[in-house]
Amino acid sequence: MPDPGKKITMTHKLLILMLLVASLAACSPAAPAAAPIPPTAPPVPPTAAPVLPAATPVPPTAPPVSATPTFAPSSRPAGDGVVNGWAVLAEKDNYDDVKMTNLPIGYTNTLQLRLVLLNFGWQASHIREVREFDQASLRQSLDWLTKNADADDVVLLYVAAHGKYMSDVVKWNDFIAADWAAVPSQKRVLVMDTCQAGALTAAVKGDSRPYLSIAAVDKGEYGWSGLEEEKLPIIGGVFTHYLAAAFNNPKADADGDGEVSIQEAARLAETQQRAYMHDVVLAVPQFLDGYHKLGSYPERDPGFPHVIVDDAIGKPVYLKLDKSAASGKLGDIWTRPADGMTMVYVPAGKFKMGSDDDGFKYAQQLCKKYGGDDAIATCKPVAFADEQPAHTVVLDGFWIDRTEVTNKQYRRCVEAKVCTPPVDSSSYTRKFYYGDSAYDNYPVIWVNQQQAADYCKWAGARLPTEAEWEYAARGPEGRIFPWGNTFDGKRLNYCDVNCTAGPNDKTVNDRYADTAPVGSFPTGVSWCGALDLAGNVREWVADWYGRYPPRQEANPTGPISGTSRIPRGGCWLDTPDDVRSTNRGENSIDYTRHKVGFRCAKN
Repeated sequence: MPDPGKKITMTHKLLILMLLVASLAACSPAAPAAAPIPPTAPPVPPTAAPVLPAATPVPPTAPPVSATPTFAPSSRPAGDGVVNGWAVLAEKDNYDDVKMTNLPIGYTNTLQLRLVLLNFGWQASHIREVREFDQASLRQSLDWLTKNADADDVVLLYVAAHGKYMSDVVKWNDFIAADWAAVPSQKRVLVMDTCQAGALTAAVKGDSRPYLSIAAVDKGEYGWSGLEEEKLPIIGGVFTHYLAAAFNNPKADADGDGEVSIQEAARLAETQQRAYMHDVVLAVPQFLDGYHKLGSYPERDPGFPHVIVDDAIGKPVYLKLDKSAASGKLGDIWTRPADGMTMVYVPAGKFKMGSDDDGFKYAQQLCKKYGGDDAIATCKPVAFADEQPAHTVVLDGFWIDRTEVTNKQYRRCVEAKVCTPPVDSSSYTRKFYYGDSAYDNYPVIWVNQQQAADYCKWAGARLPTEAEWEYAARGPEGRIFPWGNTFDGKRLNYCDVNCTAGPNDKTVNDRYADTAPVGSFPTGVSWCGALDLAGNVREWVADWYGRYPPRQEANPTGPISGTSRIPRGGCWLDTPDDVRSTNRGENSIDYTRHKVGFRCAKN
């Protein structure tokens, strides 16, 4: 939440009001050409979602079909007894092509839902993200669902866009009924996060086979998609934000069966969206005035906004899949019994480890740009020399923790009398940290490399090798950062305007002057689904520190002995050059600090 006492300039108010009116007008039937308030945000603490450098959809399992495919197959695939998941996640943020209001939220909606699906065991190759879609690409994706899913599978079609774009440009009502009916699954789920979404989901009403449709708002209602300029807690569609979060919220489990169904998640999201709209959005006079200018008075309806659920399935539908459907593939997850940690699978592969000459130069450029007064002295080539030579590494598949190990998880090992407590219970800005339940979900710090190794062994795992850690962060493409090749301060916890411990970047506010709860920056997710591999805390790996070899290696474990260990990934007080995925640290074997933690791996 922004500081309620902070003054907003008149220019800022006018900008926000213009954005609001333009967005709401696009939902209105009377508007000539504009857009609704669309998408949605993350299941973790809300973070301003940045615009991604490039739209890179998850590749489909079949090649794209023609823009006008023929639907209604003559025979439907029979069920094979295995429940797989198939999803199309469609989002449009840029409307320059149709002269509607842009929504620069960095595809936050589909990113968060994709992460939810991966966490429930959906294979990455079964999730098709369609960014900046039109009618042709959306219909191709529906045909992809028809060709791949069978009767036993769970199928999800999610759309976040301006409502007027869907009705007037995509011509949704012209094709969706037939295309939806062609998908053979008996568990088809349609989720629409647009203005007047109820009018769009109504187009499939009356389908003769089981389906579940969920509209974020009713027909005639204007939803809300938060923009960074508004300085409100949620960036993106409010409904999707709460829907994604509900699957990990015990309060959503209304029937007490230990699992959250899609229907249960939608009902909790409705309650939370309603409270947020009345208590946060409509409490801002200029936002409420924007609704009034369109003839809408949502403050008069305590039930606003109304989520419309049309359940023709009649029994709970779960995102959690049969484990036999996914094992040892990219996108698989596993929950470690000892501490409840979610691990993500990293498939076998090879990559270039270390920095090539271009990466070496880029590191120096970042260092000089963000290094402050000491940049000339600290940004010399020798500072990055241990990242070379770049060399090919081949790795077997392995599992790695999705996040850093938390204070709460580490305390279990201490209570089991296997681990020793951190050497300090404070953090940089907090007198009480470890042992304070307010920071249970924050990364454990003040542990040395041996303490980290002891914990992982207790948990039935081990520390990752340096090569495994870098591969989980960079992937086969050899990314500079987990999300891509361009630094984006909104995707991680690093030394931003809040940081007082070193040279800070005053252009970004990540909301933390110290450690952040694990998983707080979902748009910083790596290719394999791991979070926080850049920033927050540096992470111990298993290897002794040493120079890289000039040759290809298979499953390297580093030098057989040494005098120092390696932390990777950078931390909350580091500058952008330090959070690159090739950057290496070197510390003594007994080193502990308020900036170093760890995660585990497993064969």
